[in-house]
Amino acid sequence: MQLLLLKIYNLKIIIMRNKLLSLLMLVFLFNFSNILIAQGLIVNTPLEKRIANSSFVVEGKVINKSCSWDSGFKSIYTINTVLVMNRIKGNVGNDTINIITPGGIIGFNKIVVFPSLKLSINDFGLFILSRESIVLDNESHNFKKYKPEYSRLSFIKYDLQNNSAFDDFNSYPDIERDLYGKMKSMKLKFENKLKIYGDQDIVPRSPNAVTISSFSPGTITAGTQTVLTINGSGFGSTQGSGKVEFRNADNGGSGYMEPIASEYVSWSNTQIKVEVPSGAGTGDIRVTDNGGSSDVSGSDLTVTYNLTNVSYSSEKYRINLVDADGSGGILFEFYTDFYNDANAMGAFTRALDSWRCSGGTGVYFEDGGSSTVDQAANDDVNVVRFDNGAELPSGVLGRTTNYYSGCGSPIKWFASEIDMVFNDVPGSSSYSWNFDEADGTTGSNQYDFESVSVHELGHAHQLGHVIDASQIMHYSIANGQEKRTLSSDDLDAGNDVLNFSSGVCGKPDMSTYVCSTQPLDLIYFEAGLESTAIKLNWGFDNIFDLDNVEVLKSLNGVDFKTVRTFAGNNKNKEFEYSDYSETPDNYYRLRYVDDEGNVKYSKIIYIFNEKIKYRNDINIYPNPAKDYVIIENDKGEKLFITLLNSDGRIIKKLGSVTRFDLSTLPEGVYFIKITTASESFVKKLYKINH
Repeated sequence: MQLLLLKIYNLKIIIMRNKLLSLLMLVFLFNFSNILIAQGLIVNTPLEKRIANSSFVVEGKVINKSCSWDSGFKSIYTINTVLVMNRIKGNVGNDTINIITPGGIIGFNKIVVFPSLKLSINDFGLFILSRESIVLDNESHNFKKYKPEYSRLSFIKYDLQNNSAFDDFNSYPDIERDLYGKMKSMKLKFENKLKIYGDQDIVPRSPNAVTISSFSPGTITAGTQTVLTINGSGFGSTQGSGKVEFRNADNGGSGYMEPIASEYVSWSNTQIKVEVPSGAGTGDIRVTDNGGSSDVSGSDLTVTYNLTNVSYSSEKYRINLVDADGSGGILFEFYTDFYNDANAMGAFTRALDSWRCSGGTGVYFEDGGSSTVDQAANDDVNVVRFDNGAELPSGVLGRTTNYYSGCGSPIKWFASEIDMVFNDVPGSSSYSWNFDEADGTTGSNQYDFESVSVHELGHAHQLGHVIDASQIMHYSIANGQEKRTLSSDDLDAGNDVLNFSSGVCGKPDMSTYVCSTQPLDLIYFEAGLESTAIKLNWGFDNIFDLDNVEVLKSLNGVDFKTVRTFAGNNKNKEFEYSDYSETPDNYYRLRYVDDEGNVKYSKIIYIFNEKIKYRNDINIYPNPAKDYVIIENDKGEKLFITLLNSDGRIIKKLGSVTRFDLSTLPEGVYFIKITTASESFVKKLYKINH
């Protein structure tokens, strides 16, 4: 039975508080059990299916965490070392295993992935896993790795003090009866009593030892360093191991999360002051004293919005949105198949405009046109794309990866790159995307792509989840549901981020995005190989709105440079440019600006210059080179040598030489064009100065 948008924090407490409410909730569940929910845009998958489709199921405890780059230094991963208590499915062999989750922090580099499983040391529970094939930097040859097959739904967390368990959608009030009973029906082998009980020092609870009498304010924001004051008695004169816990917005309040030490402002026997941490959501709060006694508030704290923070060196930091790439803010580029899908682009563009245009926050999220980049990686490209095969964990609809960089003293953090990946098959083969612009068009067998895009762009705006079904950033969405319109809380959150943000670490302030009332339309963009050059042609509508257009060129489809700028002259709707290319692979795109300063990008065009080829029987060495290069010609052909820069432009014609000096050239990438009596070809050269 699926759980739909409910505050089921602890079923026993809810029943004690209001038996009638519990009955109504159960009726609600019965009537709506055919609705699938996507949390953090994960589809709620039954436990039976999760276990059946995974290779390993174990019970265990997280005993250590560390972070590592992958072998290509494109992404950071967290290595969660888990002490295995019970092996339920599959043979993991060792007493400890390493579960790899996306995201983590190394030095001043931080990656945060929404959604993803985030574990803490001493977390207990059931892990549903598969083998992980990612190669980490400097890992040993016998380093066995596992991954959460169903992202956040791969972990069922145990509350051993109450003998209960929960995941993002499901509550198990009694572990042995409700969770073990379900697994017994699947004929899985396990011990009826957990070994991990023996590791716990269970403290008898006294319901009167800690008492929460009130808290203020009753409505607050999370991740903004805003202080909550909790009044009562029995808190203890000193904090010790005491703590305040808030409902976890990432799982709809099924469990609690707590601040870090630096977020506690003061602690006395009758009053606690604490900053509401990033990740906290609407719900009751729990105070536990140094001896282990606790009390839960009789009313809910309302958290209107929740902002993403970076935890670094025992402190929390807010994020700055800046002009990260010289576009004015964040320039999103779309992999070819996504860009060429008019339905997907239309829905995503509408989502972009919800945040950046009239009625939005003015965040500078720019459409950068098509891209040949087909990976979410730390590569200075803000890519938007569909996943490849089973790239996303099972049940994940969309994933946003935020890359952060820090610097200075005091430390400042900013979003340096943002990638988004959408599942090409949402939920399962039984479901499809709805791309329709009209409201109310999403069927029960569909997920609404625009709604999911607005949510993911909220994460890019540095917003975390909330527990409020009316909000875009609510932790869940259901099949057939549409949530496209930003609420006042969504807008307050986005504006809070922008008002806080400033230029840091050498990056300028983010510009304010203003949507043009009469959009400048690129009618066509074409290119072709002529006898002596590659010729580009393009034309605009609304030419009076054109300020300028730049021709950008790349030799690898990723690193583009401006090779020519044309000013808008209010006369010519059509333009042309001839590039006398000396390289075989040539990529072109246009960057055009309207009279209001809005920037747009064209698609990428690739042209192969068939007159220029690569050839393997003539070698250049050393490469990389510092002072000189030697050209080795086994066939004894007469060669004419030309040195080209990284754009494929001629630096110098060297003639018939077999060695030439490089010592005066700056470090970088160059090309050597070699011409024989019958053909021309190029070799790439790397110049170094050390």
